[in-house]
Amino acid sequence: MADEDLTLEADEQETATEEELSDDERVMEELKQGAEVQSEDIGTLRRRLTITVPRSIIDDQLQQQLSERRREETVPGFRRGRAPLKLVEKRFGKEIGQELSSRMVLSSYMAVTERDDIKTVGDPMLLVTAPPPKGDRGEPTERLLDAQEALQHIRIPGDGPLVYKCEVDIQPTFELPSLEGIEIVRPKMEVTAEDVDAEVQRMLSVRGHFAPLEEKEKIAKDDLLIVDLTVTAGDKVVMKEENAQLAARDMAYGGILLAGLGKAVIGKKPGLTTTLSTKIPAEYPEPELRGQDAEAELTVHDAKRLVVPQVDADFLDSYACQTEEELRGLIQSELEAYLDVQLQSAFRKQIDEYLLKNTQLDIPQGISTRQTERIVAMRVIEKMQAGVPEADITREIDSLRTSAAEETAQELKLAFIMERIAEDRDISVTEEEVNGVINEIARRRGLRFDRVRDDLMKNDRIDMLHVRIRNDKIRDALIREAKITDAPKPDAPAEKRPRAKATKKTRKKTGTKTAAKKTSKRKTQDR
Repeated sequence: MADEDLTLEADEQETATEEELSDDERVMEELKQGAEVQSEDIGTLRRRLTITVPRSIIDDQLQQQLSERRREETVPGFRRGRAPLKLVEKRFGKEIGQELSSRMVLSSYMAVTERDDIKTVGDPMLLVTAPPPKGDRGEPTERLLDAQEALQHIRIPGDGPLVYKCEVDIQPTFELPSLEGIEIVRPKMEVTAEDVDAEVQRMLSVRGHFAPLEEKEKIAKDDLLIVDLTVTAGDKVVMKEENAQLAARDMAYGGILLAGLGKAVIGKKPGLTTTLSTKIPAEYPEPELRGQDAEAELTVHDAKRLVVPQVDADFLDSYACQTEEELRGLIQSELEAYLDVQLQSAFRKQIDEYLLKNTQLDIPQGISTRQTERIVAMRVIEKMQAGVPEADITREIDSLRTSAAEETAQELKLAFIMERIAEDRDISVTEEEVNGVINEIARRRGLRFDRVRDDLMKNDRIDMLHVRIRNDKIRDALIREAKITDAPKPDAPAEKRPRAKATKKTRKKTGTKTAAKKTSKRKTQDR
């Protein structure tokens, strides 16, 4: 074949390849070649990226958007597709600019992180100049916002490149242990009376309600507090809320840790005012406040306690049972049918323990609040799947937010490991799998499917549900490859030792005690 034929064939292949690319793919390729990024470490596994999008790419996309609008929209006085571009720009320029700015930011972020192999965790937070939160007074300041809110404040400049900053959490670098043939043990499982008791209590707790404390009652752990809360850092009021609802325990509120809250209120009556020392988180939206010492002043106006109902006729009737014994029998059967799920859960736990023990990965101090919140969201999903009452879930996540750093670090370490395995094995989640888990959560909690789904989306937990399902798929895949052995049988009870022969002294004491018992019995009968 002649050289010019080879050249012609190569050109045809290149043209065909370009034609196969969609508009989005072509833009991504241009951004990978032209976008610039500066990276700065700003904390533990946290980095600030300054990304620059060349003006040439912006102008090219702007012209394409204007041309598409001219073809699609009708401008008065002109046939469709015949209006001058200047007139189209005047009529639709603002809308096109908003759409294009969002597209350029999101696409350039994906392009540079993929091109430079920047392994991020979760979505970026963008640093933008924005007005204060709704209800607060003040001038616009530089604030750290999630992408959806931040994009409302970013606009394509009149000339020059688009430059923006974002902060991201970074995956650490580490080696995975061997994942084939993990040794796990099949435990012996059975449903006990205590398991049935716990399930009855869970079912009752779902129907519980908060009632005001009696006049003489004092605040107890986990009571619901109605408080006025003011957080100040120096002379600046960081947060001020009236009638905020807190629990009588250490917890975080609005991202600010209220350590010592439990100790300050438990055992006291409503009406008290207390002040707690705290610190503004390192990822607080307003950069100038980050890391500052602060004080939280709380005035407790009222306190309520969870009242759990008793097993009564209405409760039994709701489960189509006549007696409590019948209900307990029904629960026993359901729990026994659930043993396979419990067994799989025990296997998954052993997989987690193996991964944590055999992966060399040290999580340094200073874990970001966003990383901790991802772990919290994961725990919430886990408890929702198990049908745990809302009050118990809230209590546990407050404990996790305020727990020792070691516990959170272990959870985060496992999250990094799972992320790496998912990437190596290309494990993903389908929408059908997500809907199946939402349906199970709804069934366990006695709610409608759409209500549970909407609640997950409203609280930004739907993404973590995807991660939870993906992690369980990873665990199950490793279980299928594992080496499973049965738990050893418990040692047989020791044979009864032959009864020791009573000595003369022992017989004498025993006889005296027996005679005393007989005497006591006769006196009782005489009375």
